[in-house]
Amino acid sequence: MSVSKPFIAAALKRLNGKPFPPNTAEAMAEVVKVIERLAEDEEHVTRIVDKVLTIPGPYPEPAIFSQCAESTATLTYMADPLCSQCGGCGFRYRKVGAYGYSAKCDCWARRPKSLRPWAMGDGAYAG
Repeated sequence: MSVSKPFIAAALKRLNGKPFPPNTAEAMAEVVKVIERLAEDEEHVTRIVDKVLTIPGPYPEPAIFSQCAESTATLTYMADPLCSQCGGCGFRYRKVGAYGYSAKCDCWARRPKSLRPWAMGDGAYAG
């Protein structure tokens, strides 16, 4: 689901109290573009802005918005843990002639973070 630019711009107005906000329309458009690309939905935009508000200092650079988006996301890009092709690791063995190699499986997609085996809390991952 795509988030509208007007909604993102309205959410970013909450950051206007921080020192040195973007002073041109082009600079603000770049910040909106970064959030538009990273946000899952309108609630995620709100969580991103909430997280940025907890960071002391001046108005952040776009890279900070990217970090905040990742830490507040409910989805992540990962392989299907139940894939029959790769066994959930995301890569499968391929052979061309006498040469074999690992290739990325076709099962990669944005999935809930709760599907990550190390996030399940069942002790299955000992890493």
